[in-house]
Amino acid sequence: MYLLSSIPAISIKSATVFTIFGYSINSAMMGMFIVNLVLIALGVYMFKTANLVPTRVQVLFESIYDFFLDNLVSSFSSKEVAAKFLPLILTLFLSILVANQFSLIPLLSDLHHSGGQALFSVPTSDFSLPISMALFVVILSHLIALKINPIKHVSNTFKISEIFSVRSFGDLGNLCLELFLGILDIVGEFAKVVSLSARLFGNVLAGELMVLIITYIAVFTTYFVPIPFIFLSIFSGVIQAIIFPLLTVQYLAGMMESVKK
Repeated sequence: MYLLSSIPAISIKSATVFTIFGYSINSAMMGMFIVNLVLIALGVYMFKTANLVPTRVQVLFESIYDFFLDNLVSSFSSKEVAAKFLPLILTLFLSILVANQFSLIPLLSDLHHSGGQALFSVPTSDFSLPISMALFVVILSHLIALKINPIKHVSNTFKISEIFSVRSFGDLGNLCLELFLGILDIVGEFAKVVSLSARLFGNVLAGELMVLIITYIAVFTTYFVPIPFIFLSIFSGVIQAIIFPLLTVQYLAGMMESVKK
């Protein structure tokens, strides 16, 4: 007996939980609030339990710390610069990691508000969070480049130096080509935002939908059949939590390198 008709309504847009001062607070925002509480509690726990003789949890976090620090040093070729960006990269990693695994937090997925909709949902399965993070990363990379060398960055973006290098009609063809490439570079910056956010959003949402559909597809798939797919979704969430900050490092390092040449 198939149960496809009993699958809960699937909507990409998160349900509105309540409205404050005209702004809608949805279930993804509520989920992110819980994620922040979890991260704060985790930070307090690590601060209280950190010791010269590390526990298993401390060893795990120190391994994560060393992994990202090594990647930053390799990308920036400077331990001093790497240390400045490390808090940002670790924050992105931990926030996305916990947000991706939000559905594993006991009881929260069963809580509903008066409208019958879920009170909490996986934050990264709502496109607003991934695209906000992606916009932050791309805008930050441009702000850092402007701070390092504003003239060089503006020149690289809009190919201004090519305009002043025209000395003959023969140079006009090269100028047109450079201006066209400049337009493609600007389009590429918007593509970075779409690529970075869509990758995270798509993988998390696909994992959620896969487990949901398999759970409700038939009576015999309700309990044990979804378990391998749940683990697959967890694994995918961990991978995406690693990929996003690593791509952030590459964007930041690439932008900084472009204004130093």
